[in-house]
Amino acid sequence: MSDLRTRILEHILPLVPFDSWSGHALSLAAKQANISALELKQAFPGGAADCLDYFFESADATLAREFPETMLKEKRVPERIETLLMARLGHFALHREAVRRAVAHRALPWNAPAALRSLYRTVDVMWKLAGDSATDFSFYTKRATLAGLYTSALMYWLNDASENSDNTKEFIRRRLSDIAAFGKRKKAFKDKLKVA
Repeated sequence: MSDLRTRILEHILPLVPFDSWSGHALSLAAKQANISALELKQAFPGGAADCLDYFFESADATLAREFPETMLKEKRVPERIETLLMARLGHFALHREAVRRAVAHRALPWNAPAALRSLYRTVDVMWKLAGDSATDFSFYTKRATLAGLYTSALMYWLNDASENSDNTKEFIRRRLSDIAAFGKRKKAFKDKLKVA
């Protein structure tokens, strides 16, 4: 089934910039891939929305294959996150307009639940690949923080015309620096409370 979905995805990506993540684009992609209407329904019973979710799920799987959980252990945590974010955006580079349409599609209010599930899956994968093993409350705060960073970096990248997305890399580094500075201030504040 994954092979069938992959074939459809490969054919729909060039169509999305013109037809968005629509039923029409999905049907046309299946036709181009010589996939029957029945097979299409079996592959994506929820239609184009399911195909879009598979697009992001495939990107998560690609990231996991590229970075086994021990691969980044020599780097500091912020560098691991930066590496993973830039790799993720690099995977999207060939399909920037399809990603732009995906972001617009997911921004619609009725698509919010699917968007949040997909975003959580992505940041959870990234933190695991970065070596996070937290089981306390920080498990959730780390993912919430990365969700905000990933979302803002993605939006910045969509409009970044710099060579090799260098401006996006600098943007991510600034945000990571801001997050680290906030964490230090918060720790110092807590330490003061303990003393008092």
